[in-house]
Amino acid sequence: MIRIESDSFGQIEIDEKLLYGIQTVRTLQNMSFSNKPLSNYPEYLKTIASVKLAAAKANNYEKLISDDKFNAIEYACKKIQAGDFLEHFPVDVFHGGGGIGINMNVNEVLTSLANQKLQHSTFKVHPIEDVNLSQSTADVCSTTSRITIFILAKQLISQVHLLIEAFSAKSNEYSDVETMSRTCLQDALPIRFYDFFSAYIELLKRRAVSIEASIQPLLLINLGGTVVGTGNGASDYYKKNIVGILKDEIKLPLEKNPNLIDCAQNIDLFIDVSNQLAQLSNAYLKIAKDLRILSSGPYGGFNEIKLPAVQNGSSFFPGKINPVIPETVIQCSLQVLGIHRSVCGALEHAELNLNVFESFAVFNILDQINLITNVTELFRNKCIAGIEINEQRCSELASSPIPYLSRLKQKIGYTKVNELLKKHSFEEIKLMNLI
Repeated sequence: MIRIESDSFGQIEIDEKLLYGIQTVRTLQNMSFSNKPLSNYPEYLKTIASVKLAAAKANNYEKLISDDKFNAIEYACKKIQAGDFLEHFPVDVFHGGGGIGINMNVNEVLTSLANQKLQHSTFKVHPIEDVNLSQSTADVCSTTSRITIFILAKQLISQVHLLIEAFSAKSNEYSDVETMSRTCLQDALPIRFYDFFSAYIELLKRRAVSIEASIQPLLLINLGGTVVGTGNGASDYYKKNIVGILKDEIKLPLEKNPNLIDCAQNIDLFIDVSNQLAQLSNAYLKIAKDLRILSSGPYGGFNEIKLPAVQNGSSFFPGKINPVIPETVIQCSLQVLGIHRSVCGALEHAELNLNVFESFAVFNILDQINLITNVTELFRNKCIAGIEINEQRCSELASSPIPYLSRLKQKIGYTKVNELLKKHSFEEIKLMNLI
């Protein structure tokens, strides 16, 4: 069955089974290019449903919407909070208009669900006059974005701490094993794997702390600022109480941002988060590249560690095992770094009273978080937890000429070691038992 919906641009036929309406269809027709539907971001949808419910509570308190309408909107919001009806959020998250398509898609779905509950009533819920009452796309989407990034970043931080624990367990398992350190990819001093891995652990700890610090300002939200932060279109009661109502609904320590006009114009806080995600990716690049080198061989490479074999590495060489997990981590990290450049672009293209590219930055950041969270769990379970140290190979390297001569230099001095090397081979020097 088909229903007809109209707006100032004309009429559109819409399948009766679809919960969204004409404004969602317009967005699909006019502004879709990325194949990234809103349905791919369920945490964002749960959060925006909470924002809409908080707004409905405030409006109901002032009798701007009736109890019956509020109950219907509440029913609809709770359905979305539960993760239902994801297939009815098809708008491309990357579109012009400052996120208008996202907000209208949500308004229309909530309206349809509310009206299903009110099907025997003589009145209907309206997507703008009721569901979007006292709100603007700007403050609704910005508030939703801040909270969603905060929630998902906290989950990422938890995964990073689990990765740290995996490295700690591995360093303790091989705490006394020494290998060769390198500088400029040349032999240097002996180093214990315990100390080697300790640098990874400290690097990851710093990155987790930095991400945590970058997301704290996001708890200062701008709901109630409406379009440009002035709050025009919302009542005094709404502006004074909406943040507290949402705080109770979402169970996070939210506060009203002291400058809502700043929130509308400037998105540097989002770029700070993206930058920290990029720095974590740089850390993963370093670690993954190191592990790839250390596991190289087994005959023509370093062969100091053995990575878990998770699948065949070659369609040509029987039995060949490649470092596929570190290589996956490297690709993920490069992708996150590339996304960061797009996020920075959203800041650079801001102008005047509203950054209409904020949603572009936000959904890119959500992609960054999802990518790194997924690869962190993969890195820990499929790689770090199963690393084995080739103790025989490491012992040979730790006892090789450069480490021995470095210790000898410490005892008899740089000049005397040089003089010995001019007259004797390394094997002859070792037989002198000078250490």
